[in-house]
Amino acid sequence: MSPRKKGGRGDRLSSLLRLKEIREDQARAEAARAAQASTAAHDEVGAARERAHEAADLPRTAMPPAMVRALQLAGWASAEQLDLAEQEYERTLERRAESHRTLQDAAIGRRSIEKLAHRREADAIAARREAAGRAMDELYLLSRGRDV
Repeated sequence: MSPRKKGGRGDRLSSLLRLKEIREDQARAEAARAAQASTAAHDEVGAARERAHEAADLPRTAMPPAMVRALQLAGWASAEQLDLAEQEYERTLERRAESHRTLQDAAIGRRSIEKLAHRREADAIAARREAAGRAMDELYLLSRGRDV
């Protein structure tokens, strides 16, 4: 066997293998840190979930599917009732607006009728005055005709 020369192909190959081993070790260390962080985060989530259950006094056992379905149906029924109540409220608002428009129309009609009545009354007073004036003129002419 021939002695290997420094800087030869064997040294480069061993250097590359050593670098590969170092990188693999670094990757393993990084993976281990990530696994530890993941485990810690999982534990934190579990602890937070426990604290939330304790704070809310929620049951810790899973509900049977029938109970979950019953709660869903009750929720949907409540949502439907809310929708119906909202629709009824909107209909009530529409009826109220219609009533308000009808009241305004009636008030406008009443004012128009009052104005018409005042005009007719003023016309009647003017007609009576004119008739009274003509009657006075006729009386005056008649009285003058007798005196002459």
